[in-house]
Amino acid sequence: MKTIFLSIFFIIMVFPLYSAMNWNNISIYDSLTGKKILFSTLLKDVNNDFSVVFVGEFHDDRITHQLEFELLNGLYFFNHSWNISMEMFERDVQKTLDEYLENKICETSFLKESRPWGNYKTDYRPLIEFAKEKGLDVVAANIPRKYAAMLVRESWEKLNSFPKPERNFIANKLVVINDKYRINFINTMIQNMGKFDKSSLPMIDKIYAAQCIKDDTMAESISSYLKKNPDKKLIHFNGRFHSDEHLGTAQKLSLLNPKLKICVISIIPCINKIPKKLNRDDKMIGDYIIYCLRNSEYKNTNKNAMFKHF
Repeated sequence: MKTIFLSIFFIIMVFPLYSAMNWNNISIYDSLTGKKILFSTLLKDVNNDFSVVFVGEFHDDRITHQLEFELLNGLYFFNHSWNISMEMFERDVQKTLDEYLENKICETSFLKESRPWGNYKTDYRPLIEFAKEKGLDVVAANIPRKYAAMLVRESWEKLNSFPKPERNFIANKLVVINDKYRINFINTMIQNMGKFDKSSLPMIDKIYAAQCIKDDTMAESISSYLKKNPDKKLIHFNGRFHSDEHLGTAQKLSLLNPKLKICVISIIPCINKIPKKLNRDDKMIGDYIIYCLRNSEYKNTNKNAMFKHF
C-alpha cells in the first residue's frame, strides 16, 4: 500500500513538469532481470544503488533529450544530492559555465564564451536552466576539442608538455586499451568511412587515441568532482559510445575509482516501433535500457560530433 501511495505521489508531483512526453512510446527495461519497469522504479533504483549514472544518447534525437531532462528532474525529486556532468562542455569553459549558473553573466555572454553545441538551445538548455534554477553544479567534463584534434595530428608528448594552465584542461594520463572498445571503435569507423584497408589502420588508431583522451578527461573530471564533493552524486550525459557496455568513459572512471557504484542507462531510439521485450543484443549495453520512438523529423544540427552517438 505504501509503494502504491509513493508511486501516485510521484506521478502527481513530478509528471506535470514534463507532460508533453508520450509515455506510450517509451519502454524501460532492467537488463539484469530483463523485465519492463516503471519510470519511477528506475529512478528509485538508480538513486538507491548508485552514485554515478551515465546516460548514453544519440545526439540528434529530440525524444532522447526530453527523457534526459525527465531523468534529471526525477532523480532530483528523490534526492537533491544529484548534480550534472556533461560531454557537451569542455574543461576550459568551466569558469564561464559557473558564472552563468551563479547569475554573474547573462545568457548571451555565456553562449558566446562557452562554445555550445549547435543543438544546445533545443536539447541541452533545459538541463542547464534546471541546474541554474535548483542551484546544481554542472561539470564541464570534456577535453577541449582542439587538443583532441592535436593528438591526432601530433603526439601525446606534445600535449603532455603544455604549461600547467593548458595542461590542466587535459587528463593527467592517456590510457589506450586494446580491448572490445577499440574493436567497436574500428568497426564504427569502417561503417562510416566506407572503403577500408590495412593502410588506414595507423590513422584510425590515432583517432582512437583521441577518443580515449576524451574518455580519460571526462572520467577524471567526474572523479575529481566526487572526491571534492563526497556527499554528492552525478548524472553524466554523453554519446552512447562513451558508456555502452560500461566501456569508454565508464570504464576509465572505474579504473580511477574502483569503489564507485556506476550505472549505465542507454537510450535507444527506434525508427518505426519499439520492441515488445528487451532485445537479447541490447541486454549487455547498459544496466537499464530505454527504448523510445525516434523523432524522425528532427534534423541534427550538432556539427561538433563525429558520429551521432560518439
